Amino acid sequence: MGDAPLVVARFAHRTRYESLRHTFRAQAPGHHDGLFTRTGAHLTFGRPWLHVEAEVVDSRLFWVAPDTPLNTGLGNALDLLQARVVVQGDGVLVDGDRAVLRVGRMTFDLGGRRLVARNGFRNTINAFTGADLSWECSNAADLPNPTTGLRLFALMPVTRAPGDRAPLANNAVRLDREQTGSLLWGAWGSVDVGALSLEGYLVGLFEADQPTLETRDRRLLSPGLRLLSAPRPGHWDMELEVVAQWGTSRATRQPDDVQDLTHRAWFAHAALGYTWEVRWRPRLELLGDVATGDDDPKDRVQGRFDTLFGARRFELGPTGLFGAFARANIRSPGLRLQVSPLSAVKFTGAWRPFWLDAVGDAWGPSGARDLSGRSGRFVAHQIEARVQWHVLPGHLTLEAGAAHLVLGGFARQAAKLHQPPTFSYVQLSTKI
Repeated sequence: MGDAPLVVARFAHRTRYESLRHTFRAQAPGHHDGLFTRTGAHLTFGRPWLHVEAEVVDSRLFWVAPDTPLNTGLGNALDLLQARVVVQGDGVLVDGDRAVLRVGRMTFDLGGRRLVARNGFRNTINAFTGADLSWECSNAADLPNPTTGLRLFALMPVTRAPGDRAPLANNAVRLDREQTGSLLWGAWGSVDVGALSLEGYLVGLFEADQPTLETRDRRLLSPGLRLLSAPRPGHWDMELEVVAQWGTSRATRQPDDVQDLTHRAWFAHAALGYTWEVRWRPRLELLGDVATGDDDPKDRVQGRFDTLFGARRFELGPTGLFGAFARANIRSPGLRLQVSPLSAVKFTGAWRPFWLDAVGDAWGPSGARDLSGRSGRFVAHQIEARVQWHVLPGHLTLEAGAAHLVLGGFARQAAKLHQPPTFSYVQLSTKI
């Protein structure tokens, strides 16, 4: 490996305006909108085999209406997102392999990003502090498969601050802090053979209350398998992921809630797509998701799937002020169409109907629940469209999108929605 000095600086900025008409949240009725910015600077310096990476991100919100619900997913003014030391080497175990050890505060993507992810659409980004060791080998004659990867990690989640509405609305700067009573750990492995990739993993989460942070005291194990092939013109592609989840958790974050519930849940995702080898490169995808809900809130078993620190925009629609559906208590098939009328322009359209998996459980993001079950399972149809124009590919992108809910019986009766929610946004992203 070369030993030439390594110095890389990157800068990124994104400005997005969001509007939500006729919100689906019972606790925050009305219309919500706001301007959201995210500015980041990333610096790498040292040597290829030993270097330091630092990233500062400033996520702010402006012109937000007084009744708009705020949280740390929308704003996190000026904080240190990453500060890690990276050690890497080639030929550690066999010829053609590479091992990388990262220690410090970092962002993290794992597999399909459904359990642990660096957020893309959301205005703020998950961070963790700890150690991440990865190993990958390609085309090694003494290994049974052409490409093999392994990963081990032990991390403390970082809590974004401030958490109260007033300082959030004023973009007050507060230092993010590690959840010293929590540990996210796991192992992940992958094998690629031809066009197919098989991944297997185990993710564990242990958390406990701290003096300044209440938790649901989750002690969860989430083993999973994922099989996929990447989209290619003129070929079918597919993805199948199944995750089981068990352990204990509590129903609320309240300090006087000391009852541990047995946690038993699961999640499955399946997708089948085809990309035509013609102009515009159309790709049609049939997909489906099931995430279990809690059948009986009065028993001592928690059946609602917990997506931990996963992302959902790429699968369940835009988040931000919207985020109508989460990876919990849902059954949802869907269709997605992608076309590129120009090399720098991409259009995506999607339709997904959503049912509750457990009738007695809540439609999570709205908080609505009907213990009687009279409102039925069907929540809504979600229709989504997005256009991306890479004005200067790799440097300047203009994007606009919208999502609309066609209300079902549960949304009308249990959530008491009278007008269909409509979300829209427009954003400009720059990278240097």
